[in-house]
Amino acid sequence: MDDKTSFILALSCAIPALLGIFKYKNSASNYRSFLLLMVIALITELISGIPVLVSKNYAPLRLAYAIYPTIEIFLLLLFFKRNKIVTYKNFAWCVAVIVALIYIISFLFTHTTNNTATNYCDISTTVIVLILSVKMLSNEIFETKVAAFKNPKMIIAFGYIFFNSFELLDQVFLHFNSQRNIYLNIFMVYQIPNMLSYIIFTWAIIWIPQKVKY
Repeated sequence: MDDKTSFILALSCAIPALLGIFKYKNSASNYRSFLLLMVIALITELISGIPVLVSKNYAPLRLAYAIYPTIEIFLLLLFFKRNKIVTYKNFAWCVAVIVALIYIISFLFTHTTNNTATNYCDISTTVIVLILSVKMLSNEIFETKVAAFKNPKMIIAFGYIFFNSFELLDQVFLHFNSQRNIYLNIFMVYQIPNMLSYIIFTWAIIWIPQKVKY
């Protein structure tokens, strides 16, 4: 898969991002951190992808991919907290601060995301999101009467379970095998579940309820 094809597949995040921008103002507040994350994902792909296509400059990609996971875990933990999946009020922020520090320190000292510190951090955050997604999905199954295909929480949870299950296997495999050709092959396959997850998130955004007006 060449850089152009990879960039086009990565831009699948533009669909939920643009829909999220359109719905953000009138959406229920407990979904806004998720909508914001979709927008930031699009900005990240544009900042990292365009320099690669134009001048084969991979520096913005490495920087964007080092910073984005920290922003992602902050916003996802905030999303789970606002939807009462994270019950201990300081838990989410403690985890987020630890994750942020690991990423920032490891990036400053190594100037790359391909190192042991960030690898463990990726695996840890993926497991956290996976566990919280499973919890949200199970809560919605037993506590709501809304049809599954119309329930945005269930759809979002399913999307993250689908994507993070693959990502966890990906990260664990790369942790034990650092050969560049294998890494590139996995990255090519990675683009497919990444694209499918954004399609799932788009469907979820369609069903996000409007904020309650008093």
